[in-house]
Amino acid sequence: MALVVVVAIALGVYFNVFQPPRKVVAELDGREYQLREVVPYALLDGVASGTVAPVQSLNNLVRNDVMALHGTLLGLNVTREMIDAALVSRFELNLDPEADPPATLSVEGQELLDEFLDLAGVSIDDYEAWLTGELWRETLLDHFFDLSPTSTEQIFVEWIVAPDSLQAQGAVDRITAGEEFVDVALELNTERELAEATGIVGWVPQGALPDDIDALLFAEDVEVGVVQGPHATTIGSLVFRITEEPAEQPVDEGMRQLLAQDAVQLWMDERSVGLMYYLTGDDVQWVLRQVGVA
Repeated sequence: MALVVVVAIALGVYFNVFQPPRKVVAELDGREYQLREVVPYALLDGVASGTVAPVQSLNNLVRNDVMALHGTLLGLNVTREMIDAALVSRFELNLDPEADPPATLSVEGQELLDEFLDLAGVSIDDYEAWLTGELWRETLLDHFFDLSPTSTEQIFVEWIVAPDSLQAQGAVDRITAGEEFVDVALELNTERELAEATGIVGWVPQGALPDDIDALLFAEDVEVGVVQGPHATTIGSLVFRITEEPAEQPVDEGMRQLLAQDAVQLWMDERSVGLMYYLTGDDVQWVLRQVGVA
């Protein structure tokens, strides 16, 4: 009986303490990712975003490896100097905007970094690995931004993004009854990152917006000047109108940034073929317990 108890305790320790950190939760190109590797990313992503999301942190961990592995083939690199410069920009106080920043942290900057690491509960190696991934992302975005077109065929878009289909249909009915699109947008439109308060998005190139919205705006049966929708999309219930025929136009910097983001994601997807995930709900809870959330 005593032996059974000892075995049960040993198995409990193994499955609850020893095994979870070493469990493989993702695999790509022969590289296995263990659950314990997700913890520092979850902590640092949580500091950066305010939300602890183990699934996204695992994605970021894999993403960073893919960027570092394949980014050099584009002639890109993240150097030690770039890492040091990023540390200086984050932890060096009272920098003179008129002077060149120091190449490395001062004593005071190093103390702030050490305090941050202690509060975040991560090592310097963990933090620099995470920071290197952030720098890779910035480097790739800059690269694909430079490759994005400065002029291309575009359509002129105005839209209303409502919280639900009922309000969106109400917007369509009001515009159809004679109210100005701009006036209805001022009252109902909830999307402010891409559109003005009046609902005007402006000239939009194909491929800049999320796939579901892109497909709606550039559908062959869309008529210029005709209100379309409502359509359920990733940003809300969408009502839109194309007010100009497709025309060659300079690409706005914001739209070029969106094109670059899309290009980076496509580049990543092409190099992540074969990625296998084994993360379970129990794994997520284990990570949350490690970071003090659950």
